[in-house]
Amino acid sequence: MNKKIMLLVVAVILVFIYLLKVPVQPKYNDFLTEREVQFKVFGLSDSVLIDDNPEFISPIEKEKPYTLNLKPGEYYWKDSNSFLVGKFTIQSEVNVRLEKNENNYTIHNLGNVPVGLDIEKKGFLTGAAVVNFGDSVDLDLDENSVVIASQSD
Repeated sequence: MNKKIMLLVVAVILVFIYLLKVPVQPKYNDFLTEREVQFKVFGLSDSVLIDDNPEFISPIEKEKPYTLNLKPGEYYWKDSNSFLVGKFTIQSEVNVRLEKNENNYTIHNLGNVPVGLDIEKKGFLTGAAVVNFGDSVDLDLDENSVVIASQSD
């Protein structure tokens, strides 16, 4: 095969792929913990569709910039004019930081889901709280207190 024909074939393939609008980011079967997701499409694209259903029954349509905040879960996405579908999962992440202040403690929710806190003292439940992601709560604790953090619905 001569070089001109080969270059022509490669150029046609690249143009075809560019017009196909291939979902690039997030990659197929990616597992993420960030709730803010940035979508990238290879090809000319006006908008993307995101849904938690592979049939796109109730999609969210997003125009540029393709950035969206989503809850943890499994999602499907594609260019609005394409049949190629991407899939990704935002995993739940429970992550707290305990900070000792002068008279109390502050618990910061660093994860991506609301966190339920059970406060125990000598094996008995003495309090409870829910901290939304990105928020903090002040607690009056002593040396015998135990704080148990778990994902809250």
